[in-house]
Amino acid sequence: MALRIDFPGAFYHVMNRENAGTNIFRSERDREKFLEYVGEMVKRHGIKVHTVCLMTAHYHFLIETPHANLSRAIKWINVGYCVYFNRKGKSAI
Repeated sequence: MALRIDFPGAFYHVMNRENAGTNIFRSERDREKFLEYVGEMVKRHGIKVHTVCLMTAHYHFLIETPHANLSRAIKWINVGYCVYFNRKGKSAI
């Protein structure tokens, strides 16, 4: 059985929180970079983002999926931002 019903034209409330509860947005640049990834996710996956809410330790989206590809889109943004965040952290050491 699928964990999520995925079909064209569906609306989803998506949220993601960092595992240990620490901040995923530590600066204004982090928020800007994440929003750049949101824009790229829209282009690559053809989804519609109706609302974005960035908190310090998590985010929320209201997303519409014309192509039934929510999992691919969210995986893409989470991996992309995680790579940015981890590289930024290592360069600050």
